[in-house]
Amino acid sequence: MELLLNKYINPSLEHGAFLYVDAKQSALKMIETSHNTDPILATGAFHSSPIPSILEIANTSPLDLRRIQNSILQKARRVQNNIVWNLENTNQTHPTQDRKS
Repeated sequence: MELLLNKYINPSLEHGAFLYVDAKQSALKMIETSHNTDPILATGAFHSSPIPSILEIANTSPLDLRRIQNSILQKARRVQNNIVWNLENTNQTHPTQDRKS
């Protein structure tokens, strides 16, 4: 069950998650409904069961928290890539600097 959710369903829902930051609440609600239905089906729980308990049983975090986590990771990767790019470009010497006058 956990393998099914984490390997197949969640990645398809999280694809392009950084775009969801500016999305309308109605669009996010549709995605969240789908996200909440999958653990219900995978665990065999009743539809009247509370969503937080079903997500806990399925070992899945709520979609809004996953969205925040993914956006933080995306920003951290951008900062890291920017630092690496700056270090690589500042350590290179310009061809005109190596010439002797």
